[in-house]
Amino acid sequence: MSNFPYQVSTQNGHRAQAPATRNRPPPPPPPVQRPPPPQPPSPGTTEHDAVNQRFLERLEPEQAQCLSCGGTFSKETIAEVIRHYADAPHPQFYSACLYCGGKCHRYRDGKGIQVYHDCYRSTNKLDQ
Repeated sequence: MSNFPYQVSTQNGHRAQAPATRNRPPPPPPPVQRPPPPQPPSPGTTEHDAVNQRFLERLEPEQAQCLSCGGTFSKETIAEVIRHYADAPHPQFYSACLYCGGKCHRYRDGKGIQVYHDCYRSTNKLDQ
């Protein structure tokens, strides 16, 4: 005989039932942690996010060699790498992106072989 939804088992030769869980009160919810309110900016400072700092950051000037077209370009900012792949046609490429299927290119700089790809630029046909 089944007492579904209760489980019946035998413990030390005696019939035992699992305690009912329907009558238990629910556990209290965890306390809500609210972040502190934002502080107003101090006078004289401005906040902007129009251009990511990564694109403005100047690197040590160096020559990089594109492994797709064989050309060289000056690499002082990330924007110059993007400009190289946007301005010159690159029919050869290293591989296709797993997300958008666009071209992934390689170039060699002072750090070794680097990979260039931008899904947004590739899907909107901004890179050649």
